[in-house]
Amino acid sequence: MVGVLTFLLATNRWTAPKVWANDATSYGVMAGAAPGVPDGKVVGSAYAGRWVPHYLVGLLADGSGLGLHTAYWVAGIAAVCALAVVAAVALAAVGAPPPLLALTLLAFLAAPYATPRETLLAPGLLQDEVFVLGLAICLAGLARVRFGFVAAGALVAIAGRQTALPVLLVVAAWILFDDDWRAAVAPSRRRMEAAAVVISGLILYAGILVVTGPFTYSFGPDSPSDTIIVSPPGLHALAAHIGRTIVPFVVPAAVLGAIWLVRWREGATWRDVGRRTWLCLALWAVIVVQPLVITPEYPGFSSNEQRLAGLGLLPLWLATAIALRDAVRAGQLAFDRTLATIAAAALAAASLSHVYSSIGPKSLAQFVALQAIAGAVLAGVVLVAARRARTARAPAAEPVLAREAA
Repeated sequence: MVGVLTFLLATNRWTAPKVWANDATSYGVMAGAAPGVPDGKVVGSAYAGRWVPHYLVGLLADGSGLGLHTAYWVAGIAAVCALAVVAAVALAAVGAPPPLLALTLLAFLAAPYATPRETLLAPGLLQDEVFVLGLAICLAGLARVRFGFVAAGALVAIAGRQTALPVLLVVAAWILFDDDWRAAVAPSRRRMEAAAVVISGLILYAGILVVTGPFTYSFGPDSPSDTIIVSPPGLHALAAHIGRTIVPFVVPAAVLGAIWLVRWREGATWRDVGRRTWLCLALWAVIVVQPLVITPEYPGFSSNEQRLAGLGLLPLWLATAIALRDAVRAGQLAFDRTLATIAAAALAAASLSHVYSSIGPKSLAQFVALQAIAGAVLAGVVLVAARRARTARAPAAEPVLAREAA
């Protein structure tokens, strides 16, 4: 984990134009008013729902005497460190072996759109990091069957972004249907805990709306006309919109697809995937579908799809880690130090961005090409690991074949 954070800090961009402009301006208004709230209708509703983390930063600045921007840097770095720890706990909780855990942690933390890079460059967007941190706490609790962590993580995620609202439903489904929860918790208690997560999250968000209502004006994609379903853009714009939404997932999708291909060749079916993998993918889907359905023609939304969709990277990498674990346990993949080194190099290269890193691609086209190359390399690593596993099993089969021939 220390190595991953060191790489992240060494390659991240630390200065960029307008770091405290655009969305951060609205967040700064809320933080600057702490311990009070802004006067007048000065914050758009899309931003006001993320009031809690910015208010807390304002309290930190007010109580410590730090400048507001310094308080944001302190809070941002603390959130990144906390996320590294909790993400490692979540990966360990699903049984990822240490080498695979380290690689998956590198893939998630250093990814261009998983928010650590964004937070270190622009800490005024702290709410994204808070959402992902809450999601990580929730996932660690779900994997370890710890309701207290699940509930706390869900509330932290809601406090970060309203993106967490549909996530509550999948968290409730996890509590109800995950095999470990069904084995450890009585049905009546599971139903109560699932309901408690949803209800407490809704109550917290309702409270945020009550507090922020006096200083909020309507600004947000809140109506059907703001979606691609009711107001579809042109074909070219729609294709670009979909492409920007899926680009953060090229690498994990390539790895997961290669693992599934290996398992299918070995005779596995969709039923062998496991509920926990499907639940992780459901968490990923409910996060990604939100920027996907918003029309890119909404003011200020276009070209933000990849940043918003990237908030769903953790559950997708968790699903990938579970698939890796299962394939290794089944003897379908055999990694060695050479393959691990190649994978680490590909993941490190894929983490470099034309926006957030100080080295690497210089344009979106170069970034997309780098993602495609890294995804192909990692898929190749998985296929080579599968071939090595088959080779390792071959000697055990020779005596049987010999007896059959005799």
